[in-house]
Amino acid sequence: MIVMYQLTETGVLRLSDLAYIPDCTDNFDWQEYQQWLKEGNKPLPMPVYIDNRIYITNGQARQQRIKREQQAKIKAEALALKKQVETLNTLVMNEV
Repeated sequence: MIVMYQLTETGVLRLSDLAYIPDCTDNFDWQEYQQWLKEGNKPLPMPVYIDNRIYITNGQARQQRIKREQQAKIKAEALALKKQVETLNTLVMNEV
């Protein structure tokens, strides 16, 4: 079985059984985790919360931020085009 860990604010979460392991040198599980690190393994990053409700990793947060920025840019461009069309329609109607 592959053992994976995820960082938390005060320790790690062992994902195989969802056991919280505090940063405590006397804790056997913490010692096991330290050995796992020495073997060259890397834990998943600490999760972050967006709007106090979405549980995601830092990489996912960055992707969502980029997506929101792109959507805002597209919306702004669409609004600008709509205003241009309205202006052209007004000009055409005034010429008739």
